[in-house]
Amino acid sequence: MNTTTNPFTNRSMIVNESDFVGREAEIAELLSRVRNLGSVSIVGERRIGKSSLLNHLCLTGNKRLECDDYRFIYIDLQDARYSTPLRFCKSVIKMLNITPDSLPTDEDCMCKLLDALDEFGKNGKICVLLIDEFEIVTNVEHKFSEEFFDSLRSAANQHKLSIVTSSQLSLKELTDKGRIVSPFWNIFANQNLGGFVVSDNTNEIHEFISKLWLNRLKPSADELNFLLSYCSVHPIISQIVSYWVFENRRLNLDEDKLKKKIEDETTSYFRSNNAKIIKWLKTNMPPFITTVSDYSEKIGKIGKQLSPLSINIGAKE
Repeated sequence: MNTTTNPFTNRSMIVNESDFVGREAEIAELLSRVRNLGSVSIVGERRIGKSSLLNHLCLTGNKRLECDDYRFIYIDLQDARYSTPLRFCKSVIKMLNITPDSLPTDEDCMCKLLDALDEFGKNGKICVLLIDEFEIVTNVEHKFSEEFFDSLRSAANQHKLSIVTSSQLSLKELTDKGRIVSPFWNIFANQNLGGFVVSDNTNEIHEFISKLWLNRLKPSADELNFLLSYCSVHPIISQIVSYWVFENRRLNLDEDKLKKKIEDETTSYFRSNNAKIIKWLKTNMPPFITTVSDYSEKIGKIGKQLSPLSINIGAKE
């Protein structure tokens, strides 16, 4: 690895399997449900890592299940290729490597998709749709009909596929707000996605530091102490702290100026009037960050959550 290039540039979805850290409990629960052809709704605050988790499942699902019978398909509903039912169905059919008798049309696209799932499943193959940014299809302007949701629900009920969605609100909450008419939501188990786990048995902040720093970048004692003090249970914050600690090898800023760099970038990522996000950040931001969406209250330290880290600086794999 080129240690002169800053590797902590992930501010959106993590696309490299080797850069993904933690979430083992969540992954185990998700794959247990997928193995039994269940469907799951992942619910979490913005930028908490939902997209990264779905993409990681796409990359590693078969290996983790020790089975090649699953076809994990990652679908980002912000992508124009999935912006209508017809485009959605065409894209999934293509990724299943199924050639329909005729090209799908607006009128029969869901039927063509169901036929493709039947064909794909003939040899015991299982399709797993990992649908990210699910709120998009529930917006007022969306083009997805009740028939679209009902057809997906029927296919999942008949064990033709498993569906994993991600959204900030649960599918039931979206339904209660009148954005989904179909009973699509009631086949899904809810799985909340929070920050890194810090407990007596697991410390995913330490795992982040160990995996992405110690075995690659050989941090100094001062760098390691700073990372242990200010990396957060929020994955994006840990990325930002790490980025500026690494960048400071070039900049040589004093601690106060380094903290200011981190604070400026962090607050720019979380400007929002969403009260739920503000409440979350108040308990999960590094202690020196005091401005979130124009809030100026001192945010409590997270250091007390961390247990002592017994590792050797510069340890090799």
